[in-house]
Amino acid sequence: MSETDVKEVIATQETDYVVVCFYTSSCKGCAKEVQELTSPGLAMHTEAKLLLVSLDSGADLEQKVRTFWQDQPYPGPFYHLPQQEWMTFLQKEHPNLEGEIPLSLIYTKEGRLVEAVSFTDPHEIEMIIHQDQSFRQ
Repeated sequence: MSETDVKEVIATQETDYVVVCFYTSSCKGCAKEVQELTSPGLAMHTEAKLLLVSLDSGADLEQKVRTFWQDQPYPGPFYHLPQQEWMTFLQKEHPNLEGEIPLSLIYTKEGRLVEAVSFTDPHEIEMIIHQDQSFRQ
């Protein structure tokens, strides 16, 4: 996946909102956030599609990601964004963000950034989406 692919993937989703969660397999905070976001709660309570994007790097990338997911059920799809592409994406799309992870970006299906949040959970995402929907009406 490249930084331009992120926007293209968002545009192809059939839901009104897309949550793009960036993580690495070595980040304990990421593991906690990913576990909460992949729980049935997010899918049941929001109109959002979850896209998980690994920022892992190195020759053992595939093994890192596989190990990370062995204890966390997630049907996929899985995406990977190389570190340089990640920084380019942030600088181009969201220059005010510093790139600390975990980071979840909530977009409308049209590609408008609604909110950028770290250490979030399905309930916070639901509240953000509900608030955005009320402003759009």
